[in-house]
Amino acid sequence: MLAERVRQWERGIARAWQRQLPLRQSAAASCPAQPGVSYFGESDAKKVWFPMTDTDADVTTLFLEFSRHKLLEQYWPRLRSCVESLTDEQVWWRPNQASNSIGNLMLHLNGNVGQWLVASFSKLEDKRNRPAEFDADELLPASALVEKLGATLKEASKVLARLTAEDLLAEYEIQGYHVTGLYAVYQVVEHFGMHYGQILYITKNLCGKDLGFHTELSKTGRAG
Repeated sequence: MLAERVRQWERGIARAWQRQLPLRQSAAASCPAQPGVSYFGESDAKKVWFPMTDTDADVTTLFLEFSRHKLLEQYWPRLRSCVESLTDEQVWWRPNQASNSIGNLMLHLNGNVGQWLVASFSKLEDKRNRPAEFDADELLPASALVEKLGATLKEASKVLARLTAEDLLAEYEIQGYHVTGLYAVYQVVEHFGMHYGQILYITKNLCGKDLGFHTELSKTGRAG
């Protein structure tokens, strides 16, 4: 069901882009460059606004649904199962001082999601202490780490459920960066996926076994 909606999203993006291409080209040619930092971190970018369409609204819904699916229904359950299979000692194990433990990565993910999704869109005070996420060393048992990150993700899910296209186009100051709401959501999903992969890799090394997340691809390389 979600896969089909994503395909609809992709087709909708393509149609909307083709329909608005002449307008974009004309506006870009006539709009003076704005100094400073753009939505995506590029200097001297041209900011051009376009009227919302029904396709835009559909794309917004699909983008937010897919973001929530990746975070809450794929990354998080798998990450949690990894952590729950390990001892506290394993969760805080570091291969060397230049690397992070699973415990550090979970604190880091909690800080990132809380800052970029929960605090930013809810207009809450940003109390994140990023350096402390990496300095921590066996301060919390694995069960407490799971509870802490799980609670933050529940709040993030509520945020994703209420965001609108206007929220995604709005500008925010997060962690010293000037970004759009869309940038913030995409950053959280991409960032979570990166560290989720590291946690899976550490778990495989510690347990010496396959985690069984893609058994449907084992025989033919294709689902179904």
